[in-house]
Amino acid sequence: MKSYLRKSLIVFQFTVALLFIIGTWIIGDQIHFMLNQDMGFTKTAIVNIQVPGGRDTADKKKVLIQKIGLLPETAMTCTSGETPAARGHRGTEITYKGKELMKINAEMHLVDEHFIPLYELKLLAGRNLQHSDTMTEIVLNESCARGLGFKDPADAVGKMVESGQKDRRDQGLLPVVGVVADFHSRSLREAVSPVFLTSNSKACRNISIKLSTQGRHVEDLKNTLAAIEKDWKQLYPDNKFEYSFFDETIAAFYDNEQKTSQIMNTAMLISIFISCMGLFGVATFMAGQRTREIGIRKILGASVTGIVRLLSMDFVWLVCISILIASPVACYFMHRWLQDFAYRTTINAWVFIGAGLTALFIALATVSFQAIRAAMANPLNSLRSE
Repeated sequence: MKSYLRKSLIVFQFTVALLFIIGTWIIGDQIHFMLNQDMGFTKTAIVNIQVPGGRDTADKKKVLIQKIGLLPETAMTCTSGETPAARGHRGTEITYKGKELMKINAEMHLVDEHFIPLYELKLLAGRNLQHSDTMTEIVLNESCARGLGFKDPADAVGKMVESGQKDRRDQGLLPVVGVVADFHSRSLREAVSPVFLTSNSKACRNISIKLSTQGRHVEDLKNTLAAIEKDWKQLYPDNKFEYSFFDETIAAFYDNEQKTSQIMNTAMLISIFISCMGLFGVATFMAGQRTREIGIRKILGASVTGIVRLLSMDFVWLVCISILIASPVACYFMHRWLQDFAYRTTINAWVFIGAGLTALFIALATVSFQAIRAAMANPLNSLRSE
């Protein structure tokens, strides 16, 4: 009875450890997938700064952009209301009156004519926006074009649509001049939203700076940021200079997932430690119980390797039972966790194989020490004590 209880505890401990190992592995895969997924725009080597509002901000903004553009490390600049993946984009209705009335909700991104080339959005049909201080034309993304009833992106070009955020000076209808490929304006938890881009340089307070990284070093980046800060202080002496790297902004989408991963890592290490301590204790006890058997086997010619294998196999079977229990349970719960993401990694069989091999290695490493010690003991001493 006591023997079954000890074995059950080992199975339980390693089942819990395996659940954490598999869970941590899959969460790590999902975070890696999200951070490295093509979001439909470039996100490296881009620095964003927000200029303050005010009546004279437009002129100061132009001067600042001109000064930044003169820096040798600057490849391109653009202005926008927000970055492509910001949480602050306003939503509005957009309507197209064709054979039938099509009306959908869409995100409105206020940008300038440099936004699409700087973020390397893929233009599928039509052309880029032209410079304008007010809303005069728009570019749709694929989802927005489909939502308005256009099966082919080229079909949308030249059509007149109405935005719920129309400018006071226009008549409400805006021409579609282009269609870009879908890009993720939110985290990968959510599906791609219908989006339209429109020029409104006066309302654009965010400046995106594409840095030239070829042949540059970290010191060059620091010097560039220092030069931008110097120009900033000349124009906005009363405002603190703050900047953010665009790729870090994307990573911030997944703070909760990364915190969950850290908690899972900690729990995994604790459960593995407890499992190893329990396994070591049971191995010590069982080796003591089989002292006479080990002594007789050695006298009859059994090798140290054979005895170690004999003592280890009992534990290997227990860990294998833990693998069989933990794998389907972990698969079920991690599959449900992944359903929260519109875009997600797949649960690969190698995750369970790798976790199982890891558990077997940990078990063998823990048991082997005590098994080798028992196998190398003098058999005559063990028989005398018996």
